[in-house]
Amino acid sequence: MTRRMGYCRIISMLLLIISTKGIYALQSFTCENTLNKNGELGAFSKNQHVIKNKGRDLSTFYIETENSKKFFNKGSWYWSDESTGLKRINLIELSNKLKLKDPNFQIRYNHKSLQRLEVSPILKNSKNSFFPNITIELLNNNLFAHKSETLPKSLKAINSSNYYIEYSEKFLIPTRIIYVLNSAFINESLMCQKVADRKLNIPALRNYVDLTNSPKDWPKELDALKDSIAVLIIESILKKKNDISIIEKFSDYLNRDNLYEVLLDRSLNLENHSKSVLESIISSFNFSGAKEEKGNLAYVDQVSIDEVSLANMDIDHSKLADDKDSIKINKYINKKVLTQVELTKINETNQFFFYFKSMDFDKLIKVGPFNFKSIYWQKSKKNISSCTQRVKRHLSEYERKSFVFKRNNFSELQVDKILFERDNRRFPLEEFIITNNCRGAGNFEFEWPGIIKSNFHVPVSVVNSILDQTPYYTEERMSKFYDQGKLISNFGFNLKDFTVSLWSNFKEDEYSWKSIGSFSKATDNCSIEKIKNDYLDKEVNFKEVKFKYDLGRIEYDQFPSETRKKSGYNSFKTPIIYVKTPCNDKELKKLGPPKHFFPPKPHYLSNSLKYWEKKTCSIVPINFFYYEDLIKYQVHLSKFEVDGVYVGQNRKSSPVETTEYDQALLKNEKYRVKYDFSNVYSFTKANIAKSEKDDKLTINLTSKDFNLIIGNISISELRSKIQREKFQSTLRPWQTDNVKGVYKLVGIEPFDLSSYYKDSPIDKHSTFSLFYNSNGEVLNQHDTNIGIEQWFLRVQNGKLVLDLISHERITPVARIILDYKI
Repeated sequence: MTRRMGYCRIISMLLLIISTKGIYALQSFTCENTLNKNGELGAFSKNQHVIKNKGRDLSTFYIETENSKKFFNKGSWYWSDESTGLKRINLIELSNKLKLKDPNFQIRYNHKSLQRLEVSPILKNSKNSFFPNITIELLNNNLFAHKSETLPKSLKAINSSNYYIEYSEKFLIPTRIIYVLNSAFINESLMCQKVADRKLNIPALRNYVDLTNSPKDWPKELDALKDSIAVLIIESILKKKNDISIIEKFSDYLNRDNLYEVLLDRSLNLENHSKSVLESIISSFNFSGAKEEKGNLAYVDQVSIDEVSLANMDIDHSKLADDKDSIKINKYINKKVLTQVELTKINETNQFFFYFKSMDFDKLIKVGPFNFKSIYWQKSKKNISSCTQRVKRHLSEYERKSFVFKRNNFSELQVDKILFERDNRRFPLEEFIITNNCRGAGNFEFEWPGIIKSNFHVPVSVVNSILDQTPYYTEERMSKFYDQGKLISNFGFNLKDFTVSLWSNFKEDEYSWKSIGSFSKATDNCSIEKIKNDYLDKEVNFKEVKFKYDLGRIEYDQFPSETRKKSGYNSFKTPIIYVKTPCNDKELKKLGPPKHFFPPKPHYLSNSLKYWEKKTCSIVPINFFYYEDLIKYQVHLSKFEVDGVYVGQNRKSSPVETTEYDQALLKNEKYRVKYDFSNVYSFTKANIAKSEKDDKLTINLTSKDFNLIIGNISISELRSKIQREKFQSTLRPWQTDNVKGVYKLVGIEPFDLSSYYKDSPIDKHSTFSLFYNSNGEVLNQHDTNIGIEQWFLRVQNGKLVLDLISHERITPVARIILDYKI
């Protein structure tokens, strides 16, 4: 009996040892952060390692990067870097200071700052606690889950407006966080993946600086800890465990700038308390040190009485818009949440506003103030002539430019607004994007990130009353949705406008021209020499250099992600670049299929050569692999329409499924437009001028009757870009980014494709680029015999490499290697 009891005791001890080992066994993860802005990688962080013990309650949580460490150990949070040494916050002491009955420690991942792995401990008061251990908060409770899904490998995910958050139920850790502003070409992401176990390298805990009682010295990354303290303090006031004076007592621990977000916290039951109580809490937070920033986005009750209404516009929710997929319901939550938009102005000022109206809630979304000119043209540092300004402003109408408007929560600290947003969590308002698109005066896209993307049209008569576009000979274009039965332009009448409008009304199903712009009038008597005199120094000295065309493989990872997607290199439904298959025996004998040619759906899986030999005379999607193919074959590009739609693009993304519409596109040369790029392969001379003093580089490519000048390229910016490290993902081997150079749209002082809105933007380098003929006449780069919208300059192997990119930035067209060192 005794022997049996001894065996049982031994077995029990072994089981205890095994189970204890299982609990405290360590797991290792590697994380990457990327920031993609305007199609290029703006920042990335790699080699970030997370080590934690198994299970939900963690005695060990450790993050190590190349130059820093942060970790949880025995109720305290530590961090160190190479320059400042080890620091500590004692979370147990903080809990005691706050008199928490059931202290609960959690680790919160910062989903709003994804350029590097940022985490912070937070404090809660909860009976479901593993005190003194810590747990990982898998989902921030304040995020509204618009969509939830279960994925393979024990993964779960939610979509919360423009955030995608994924976590592992097996490892109890976030595995992916993505933040997207589609219209602004901004994408930030964090990805973590389980890897082989790493050695835990916690430093000796002898020499550290204790900052528990010095919150002013806490790094910004720990703002979430301060916010959690603020939530606990407010909760204690609402539950009458403390009076309002506790706010002053803990004022150093509170972040006034984040009070708005604190008051949206779901654990606070504000709705059951009087307005006066809530107002007293807010007013008590008004201690010094808070930032007062100008905001230009807010929920409001009504249009301000000092503003004058200029126009009311319906937002396009027509069946035609839905059919065209101009509002992508698969990416946006509520495609009809906003119904109208009003443009207003404060008299005798340059302050304008857009007010967006909804049927789902009684508030208005106010975007502004903004200067209307600031969303059309950049200011010039130089005093340019009237003719140069005319060309600049005409070409600017072709530029795609998005402006991100951000809210300032400091100005939103009103009880009614806070309660409204708590009640409407499904509609978080953090950014709003206005896109002044390249489709005629008055046409705008807008995006409420993750909620809705659509378009509206400000009447050109209103635009002209503000900017007077008439002298710049821009065009007025609108969809049938805004036609409202009118057959003539609303800012002028001539026989040509009337005829084109009449034709469109009766002969075209999907698009309506109203007034055609005149490039020749915009550039009349404005030679390239006049424009160069306005922008180039008189002492500029050009030097002829040798150059050659590279006809080889297109290195897509060297181009912005937008071009990679549209060209079909990365997924974008199907490519919006096309090749014309042979129509007869003569064409068939001349050329076989280009490399990487696939038959169109539903024949995608059939033999490529056999389809090519059928002489179908079809315009087939393709991702071109070689530059030479862009001049050997007949190339077509999708037309971009007023509603923000690539009408040449297949509506079905599947390579095998099809529709009658998609099949008709194979013969539609109006929507899949033919381009001839032979002109950009005709250059015979290259001249370069360099000024180190003024930090400027100018390139001039010439031929008999076709020329290109790119002036005032920033040398310092180019040097800075080429020194950037190439990104090669360790977790996603297919993801690379080698976009190292300077790029801009063709035009005079063009905007970036997107930027955060600011008043009176200015091009500090005065960069310009134009095509022109032997007579010095400026040529329209949008004509199908040019078709170049963007240039990209980089340095490779000590030489300048100039890439010319097509209409709508769809495909690289030509690569020119210049024998010149900077």
